[in-house]
Amino acid sequence: MKRLLSILALITVLAGGASADWYPRSENYTTTGWFVGDGLYLSGDGIIEGNLTVGGTPMWHVQTITTPAAAASDEVLDGTDGAITTDGTNISAANMTGTIDAARCLILTPGASMTGDALLTGTNVNDEDITETIAWNASATATNTTQAFKALTWANFTTDVNTSVTIGYSDKLGLDAIPSDADAVMFTFLGGVMETTLPTVTIGATVAECSVDLNSTLTGADDVKIYVYEAV
Repeated sequence: MKRLLSILALITVLAGGASADWYPRSENYTTTGWFVGDGLYLSGDGIIEGNLTVGGTPMWHVQTITTPAAAASDEVLDGTDGAITTDGTNISAANMTGTIDAARCLILTPGASMTGDALLTGTNVNDEDITETIAWNASATATNTTQAFKALTWANFTTDVNTSVTIGYSDKLGLDAIPSDADAVMFTFLGGVMETTLPTVTIGATVAECSVDLNSTLTGADDVKIYVYEAV
C-alpha cells in the first residue's frame, strides 16, 4: 500500500501537464510528453536516472552500486590467515586477503564450534567509523553482520578454541540513506533490468544498519540501482 500511495503522490505532483498514462511498477510502460511546463521530460522506458526533486522536496533518491560481487565466504579474510586464540588475535587491514567491493554485510564463519567474540572495526557506506561485535555461543554457525561495511580495518578474535575464521561477502548491500520504512524502497534494477520481485529490506537506526537483499543473485558484472522514495 505504501508503494502505491507513493507512486500516486508522485503522479499527483507531476500531473499538471501529464499527457500519457502511468502503469503499476510491475508493468513495462513507455511514456512521452512534458510534465509541469518544461519541468520534466520522460521518454523511452521512463527511468529517472538521478535524484528527483519537485518544488524543492526530494521525491526519489537513486543509489547506484557498481558491479557488486556475488556472495563469497572468504573474500575479506581467508581462514588460513586468521587463526584465533583464547587470548585474542588482532588482524589489521594489511593482513586482510582482500578489500570490500561495496558497502555490504559480511559473513563470519568459524572453523569449529566455539564460544567467544569477534570485534570488527571499519567504515560504512559514507566513510564513517563503525564497530560491531559478533558473539558465538558454542556454535560454528556462519553469522552475518547487522551493519554494512564498506571497509574492514581491524578485527579481534577472542574464543575458547584455537581455530580459524573466514570473513566474506553476504548478498546484503548497504543503503546510503535511511528510508522512512521498508516500503519506501520502490524499485531495484540489476544490469538495467527492473526486478519483478521487490528486495528484502532491512531498516535500522543508522545508515550502516540499512540494507537490501535483491531477489536476483548478484553476478559481479552488473550494476545495481536502488530507487528510494523520500529517503531521509
